[in-house]
Amino acid sequence: MVSPSGRKGDDYLTDEEREELFAIGRELGGVKIIGDEVHTAGRYWKIPVKSANK
Repeated sequence: MVSPSGRKGDDYLTDEEREELFAIGRELGGVKIIGDEVHTAGRYWKIPVKSANK
């Protein structure tokens, strides 16, 4: 028996449940998404943009 990986399509979460889980994790971990940046522990960085060509 193989356990689900937890990745989208290989778990039991709906898209809504997955988004809620990520929001709770960010809140508990002190991570904030502001615009196109991730902010945590006094540091921040831009969220990379995925290219449609990849």
